[in-house]
Amino acid sequence: MLENIGLIVASFTAIYGVNEWRRQLKGRREYELAEEVLTLVYDCRDRLRSIRSPFSHTGEGSTRKADTNETPEQTELLNRAYIVFERYEQHREVFAELFALRYRFMAVFGKEAAEPLEKLRQSLNEVFVSANMLPTYWLRQGRVQMGEEEFERHLKEMHEHESVFWGTFSERDHFNEKIEGLVSEIESVCSKIIRPEPVWQRCRELMARRDNG
Repeated sequence: MLENIGLIVASFTAIYGVNEWRRQLKGRREYELAEEVLTLVYDCRDRLRSIRSPFSHTGEGSTRKADTNETPEQTELLNRAYIVFERYEQHREVFAELFALRYRFMAVFGKEAAEPLEKLRQSLNEVFVSANMLPTYWLRQGRVQMGEEEFERHLKEMHEHESVFWGTFSERDHFNEKIEGLVSEIESVCSKIIRPEPVWQRCRELMARRDNG
């Protein structure tokens, strides 16, 4: 009987040890993933600011392959819009590394938690869309005769694309505010794993909820 009890105790001890090892392994993997994603998000945020910087130097955008039928004016405007693509190439690997993790992030933390990463990818694409659209507006500006209503629509759409294409310093940058909001959402998910709140604080919150009803 004692041998049987000893065997049962040993079995339970072994099972508990395996389960505890699995919990620790799972916790370590979650921590490493959260830390890696959050670090890359901070890095990509700063790189996106650099890509959208309104300051450029001579020769930026000139790596674009120009069409033989372009006028010098067209080449200048098209090269100006190409600057963001040229800059992105310098940072492509970091963005690719972050976006490649979003499916793993989704599998570990849930689909809802990974949505800000997808929105961040979509926001980067918005910059590229605006870069492709702006030369058309710039080339029409002051060169194509338009009615008052059409001209107002033209200006509105052009300014909307420019607000995505260029970052600003003298006024509110709504695109950057959106990016900061997405960063905060990702930070909120990752911080719960990287910097969990103290047990005493959690207990106090639970007690407060109980007292409030």
